[in-house]
This record gives sequence, structure tokens and C-alpha cells, in this order.
Amino acid sequence: MKKIFCLYFLLLFVIPGFTQYTVTKVVGNVEYGRSGIKLISGSKLTDNDQLKWNNPPGENDMVRVLAAGKGVFILMPSIKAERGQNGILEFVKVSFKIKGKGGYLSGRAEGDESIPESLQTEEKVNSKNLFAAENKYVFDRNKYIVSDGGKFFLQIDYPGSPPIIRELKTLADTLFINSADFEILDKDMANKAKYKLGFFSSVNKTSQSLINIKPAFDYANEMETIIKIMINETKEKDQAKLKQECYAEVYEALGKPSEIDFNNAFYKMVSMPQKN
Repeated sequence: MKKIFCLYFLLLFVIPGFTQYTVTKVVGNVEYGRSGIKLISGSKLTDNDQLKWNNPPGENDMVRVLAAGKGVFILMPSIKAERGQNGILEFVKVSFKIKGKGGYLSGRAEGDESIPESLQTEEKVNSKNLFAAENKYVFDRNKYIVSDGGKFFLQIDYPGSPPIIRELKTLADTLFINSADFEILDKDMANKAKYKLGFFSSVNKTSQSLINIKPAFDYANEMETIIKIMINETKEKDQAKLKQECYAEVYEALGKPSEIDFNNAFYKMVSMPQKN
């Protein structure tokens, strides 16, 4: 009798304790298994929810979720998942989970990098740079002199075309790199194109390559969406640590953002009323 009571007492407290998740990013087509509603950033999950994936899933299909107080996890269907003609069905609690890599970025959100270091990426986290419509980067005006006609440029190379050179806008010590600067007419070649940031010195009449860029584009304000989710759902009360957590999730989920634009988005979000 004591054993039955103890088991009941344990279940009473364990069953309601299933982890709650908030989706930060979905890659591929993933739905709630019972309703067929598509998962999006901000969707809520518990361990008892069933997910439906494409069969076979895409090479990069995954769902990134935040478990408050535990960190970010990446969900993918496990080897044992039920596979049928209509898709792959599996409960969240038995899905394959990988811990996010935000720990690699400890302290990076407080950096003061300038061009080209600000475009260097951590391969372990995400090798791409994130670009919204307009993106701002600080550069050293003593090293890269633009007052006498020096210019930053983006060089685009892809098969069947001569190099495309695009001059980039500067203002004081700020370089602007816009998503439109990466556009090419041959859309089929976009994935094969190589991008390189360079600088032309009007004094030496020479051009130098500064860094190769792998762009990712934020056309739907996903960075702000992730920051808002992290602020609303995390248990972190220290603003500096919260900022680092937001930066790490944006970086890993989307690509390395411009520090100026990330900071602007973060401080705009923390100044807005959030949920209780």
C-alpha cells in the first residue's frame, strides 16, 4: 500500500512537470501531429505534443526550441520515429535533441569589433553573416581612409560572369552593407556566387581583399522575433546575460548579425512592455 501511495505521489508531481518549449526557428515543414497546424516561431510545445515531419525530412529540417531555464535545443526526428506515407510522426519527448551551441559565444555580444573582424564567424556556431535590408558596421578611419576617395566594395564572382564590383556606402566611421548589394540578375547562380569585401585605396591606387562573406538574409525580421521570444520566455533577469543569450540564439539560428543592428533591436525590445 505504501508503494502504491508513493508511486501516486511521485506521478502527481512528475507528470505536470513536462518541459515547456517555445519555438524560436523552424527549418522545413513541421506541423503539430494532431491538428496539422504548421509550427512557426513562437509556437508552444510540451513533451506530450506530437510533431509531423516530411518523409523523408529535408537535409536541414529541424525545430529550434527554448526551454526556459534549460537553454536552447534542436529537435529532429529520431531513428525510431514512425514513418508513413503522410509523414513522420513522433512525440517531442522522444525526439532527437541536441543542445544549442550558444556557449561557444560567451561574452561575444559585448564585443566592439570593427571591419573586417566584425564579419568573421565561428564555424562551430554558424559560418554565415546575417543581413537585413540595411546593416551597419564600424571601421577604423585611420586604417581605411575614405575622406580622400577610398572606397569599400563588395565583389561578386560566379560561373559565366566577370566579377561584379559594387561600391558600398559609408558615413563617418560606419560602413553600410545592404541585402540588395548581394543581388545578381541570374537567380539560379545565387547559391554558387562567392562574395568578398574589399577596400580601394585612392592614395596607393590599389585594392585589397578583406574577407570572404557567406550571406544569410533576414527578410521577415526573424532576428527581432527571436529576441522577443527570448526576452518573454527566458528566466534570465540579468540584462547583460539576457543580451548574450539573445545574441547566441540569433547567431546560431540565423547567422552572425551586425553588432550595431543587434544592439538596436535588443534595446528596443527590452524597453517595450513584455508579457508578465
